[in-house]
Amino acid sequence: MPVVSCTKLGENDYLVAFEKNFAGIFTFTAYVPEGTKVEFWPGERLLGGHVRLDYGTIYDTYTGNGEEGQSYTPKFAYHGFSYLEIKGLETVTADMIKGYAVHCDNEEVGTLDTSFDGVNKMHQMIKNSIGDNMYNVFTDCPHREKLGWLE
Repeated sequence: MPVVSCTKLGENDYLVAFEKNFAGIFTFTAYVPEGTKVEFWPGERLLGGHVRLDYGTIYDTYTGNGEEGQSYTPKFAYHGFSYLEIKGLETVTADMIKGYAVHCDNEEVGTLDTSFDGVNKMHQMIKNSIGDNMYNVFTDCPHREKLGWLE
């Protein structure tokens, strides 16, 4: 998922915005001094320029080892997000972050194409939403429920 901006919010606090909202993971690659704790706060909305969490406190943490080319990717969780707030480093740039939409690889068995662009866009949004909620088991909301209403 392409990064569209990386904005400094304050000392050791950056906001990364992705092209669109998606369910998935991210990879962060940078030099992180040994013992430095970096927090990654995923979210779908902003409040006052910061990630707004409507559903509790969810964030990932990485502690640097002081080696060049360190890379961190969450291995036991995925998130629904379009923003990633990164706390703990003096410098963060867009090329340090990559986003990956993650969902089951189900075969598409039908399509819809109309002469009305609004319906086509709505259909694509519905397909994206179904894909975002199709990860191992169906979920209701990939940003907070991992065993939602279909479980």
